[in-house]
Amino acid sequence: MLFVILTLSAATANAGGSPLRALELDRASLPTGVTLEYVERGWANGPPVLFIHGWLDSRKSFQQVINRFPLYYRSIAPSMRGHGLSDKPASGYLMSDYAADVVALMDELNIERAHFVGHSMGTAIAQQIAISNPERVDCMVLLGGAANIADNPVLGDPEFVDFINGLSDPVDQGLVQEFVESLFIQPGDPLFVDLLVREELLVTANTWIAGLAGLLDFNSIPDLSSIQAPTLIIFGDQDQLFSLADQQDLLDGIPNAWLRIWPETGHAMHWENPTRAAMDINRFLWRCGHNTASHGRR
Repeated sequence: MLFVILTLSAATANAGGSPLRALELDRASLPTGVTLEYVERGWANGPPVLFIHGWLDSRKSFQQVINRFPLYYRSIAPSMRGHGLSDKPASGYLMSDYAADVVALMDELNIERAHFVGHSMGTAIAQQIAISNPERVDCMVLLGGAANIADNPVLGDPEFVDFINGLSDPVDQGLVQEFVESLFIQPGDPLFVDLLVREELLVTANTWIAGLAGLLDFNSIPDLSSIQAPTLIIFGDQDQLFSLADQQDLLDGIPNAWLRIWPETGHAMHWENPTRAAMDINRFLWRCGHNTASHGRR
């Protein structure tokens, strides 16, 4: 608690009259051909932090974390293409496509560099940006992620792939409810679970299908050594999709990486314990940000 208070005090002392944003919703039309919805919260001139959600989720995946995150930061959470109320094109669901959207959003918001916090698919997008555009990334936090999703035995199971490829609109609400609830080990807040289900019901069958194909195309292991950003890896030891071996791949491959394991926690640890997630992310970014070139605006 003291650490958070000191962080907020630093923001107040250094803001110099810069506006503090409540949670504000906006949209950005990007040169990549899509319009993304996103929310912002915090100090307008603070270090930017991009929160990137997972497959089938939306900007609201990080809502509970951002609401607990220090106002010192400029927190930004977009809904990626195909998700939430962002555009849903027929194609463009490779991790490189998502990454291009995020970089274009940074340009639109006049952000030169940022910290990245990704969950699940969001960790792959963050890795892709750190590999392809290292000059745009300060520090990274990867929640429930992996480097080699192409060989994932759960997502790549032939029966699972065939089932997803057979979906059509509208996607069954019972399926969405079951999928969301399967990612919790500890009981989730019923209101937040309902919110997640409503958001995932906005996702079309095409995004389920093309998004999974994009995930199964991703393998960053050959390129991890080129990542310059200091990286914190957070893993729930009861993760239903990725393994401890996946975390070891990230830890071994990224030159400056640290691993933190949460006991009795599943794949979506920031849903189960958003307070701890906000604290762990804040501590790492605070220390990391003071040892890098940190934030900058064009």
